[in-house]
Amino acid sequence: MNKNTIPHFIGVITSVIVIALLVNFTIVDDCLDKGGAFSYETGQCLFANQEVYVASYHTYLVALYFFIGVTVAFYVSKLVRKILRRAVEAKLLKIKLKAEYKLVIRLLCRACV
Repeated sequence: MNKNTIPHFIGVITSVIVIALLVNFTIVDDCLDKGGAFSYETGQCLFANQEVYVASYHTYLVALYFFIGVTVAFYVSKLVRKILRRAVEAKLLKIKLKAEYKLVIRLLCRACV
């Protein structure tokens, strides 16, 4: 995997998880509050008389899910990219310090001889 795709991948996976939690909090809880049973196989709220309940705000939720998904994916990928960049910089600094330490030890050993 390319190093530039890893932050995007993590951002999208996080976004999917957040949207799944939002679906559970909005549609499923609303269905259960109305006295229905939510069928996860069909994605519908069924009442005891087999009537299907459709929330009045269901169409607005799709737009909200899209907006939240894009926003979460964007910010999570920026955060992951920043974390990875700092980790790489720290590793490079550690390598540089180790090389400088070895150089100082060599110079001190030569000066002692």
